[in-house]
Amino acid sequence: MSRLSLLSCLLFLTACPGESGPMFLGTPGEPQAARLDSNLFFMPTRIDGRDTPHLLVDTGAPTVVMDPTLAELERGYQTAASFEMLGLEYQEFAFVADSLLASDMGDYVAGGVIGCTAFCTFDVSFDYRAETVTLDGVGRIDDASETHVIDVALEGGGLTRDPTTEEVFEVPTSRVMVSAMVEGRPLSLLVDSGASVTVLRASLVEELLADGRPTLEATAMGMFGMDQSVLFRLRSMSVGGADVPDVIAARSDGFERLLDGIAEETGMAVDGALGGTALREFFVTVDYDAEQLRLDRYPNRDHVRDEATRIGILVAQPEATNVPVGEVIAGTDAEAQGVQVGDRIVAIDGVSVAGLSLSEIAYLLAGTRGAVRSVQFGCDGCGGFTGTRAIDVDYDALQLP
Repeated sequence: MSRLSLLSCLLFLTACPGESGPMFLGTPGEPQAARLDSNLFFMPTRIDGRDTPHLLVDTGAPTVVMDPTLAELERGYQTAASFEMLGLEYQEFAFVADSLLASDMGDYVAGGVIGCTAFCTFDVSFDYRAETVTLDGVGRIDDASETHVIDVALEGGGLTRDPTTEEVFEVPTSRVMVSAMVEGRPLSLLVDSGASVTVLRASLVEELLADGRPTLEATAMGMFGMDQSVLFRLRSMSVGGADVPDVIAARSDGFERLLDGIAEETGMAVDGALGGTALREFFVTVDYDAEQLRLDRYPNRDHVRDEATRIGILVAQPEATNVPVGEVIAGTDAEAQGVQVGDRIVAIDGVSVAGLSLSEIAYLLAGTRGAVRSVQFGCDGCGGFTGTRAIDVDYDALQLP
């Protein structure tokens, strides 16, 4: 799958959790290990005692949605006697079985989303450094360099219809809206842990790109299938007074339709989604009861792998066991170390490139400026350099002019 995935959730259906929330066994408050992939948190699940696909923890989604084929379920709104997720066992839990997100992630399968009905009665914290999700936890880290507590608005909700069963249900109020400034423009953004990048409206993106800044096109997989997206870097962004550096943003036709739907649901302007490329700078807590977003800034960015910042090479089409170097960027550490076009890469930081896609290889080569990637070159029958080089991450494909 693409490491630049744009993933979120449609307005799906579920019963309102009620004032007391869902019934569950277990004690919230302990961090739960997640699979962090493209700034997205995927959690293992079980239904009625059997393993089911990993689900994306999505603050942009009102309910839990499970792919019916992967989970061997009938399609439509239904109730599980036992649904295990987020470290708890939910009892008599209502969810929707429908095709939303189904992807082979390599060593696990993703097949849906965990939305509001599973966590809105708690505060929920996302730790991008430790790769954990916590319900009803402390909501902070000890070494935060600064903390911002920001008021948000909870919007949306109401009655809607299950297209499979034709039953009418109440959708909970789940859309977390926050005010932000993007290059001097005040915006209203959806706080969306289910979006791997920060997404903006097409009309705004057209304004921003008029200055000639570089862009990248990426084919991204999301709820609408394969979707073409344009990536670019923001000059400035702040959320509730918290400056967010080096944010990669995107325009996506699929997300544009999603934002239209949320605007219709909430009756308010929705300018975009605050996604992973902004949220990952912080230990993030959404307090639904207090209607607040807490951002604890990490003391450094060592955990951030910037999708556009990489070592100074571009790769050609991967072959069976290696990927050829297609271009060496002038003035980079890769050039200084003598990497040449045609050299064959067989592993990056000890991970074999055999069977990987271009986007997956690009992700392995990426990082925060100043980081180092250990690149192993050479293969049987290949010419060129054979051996391992430690190469600095010093090339930004989205460098602002």
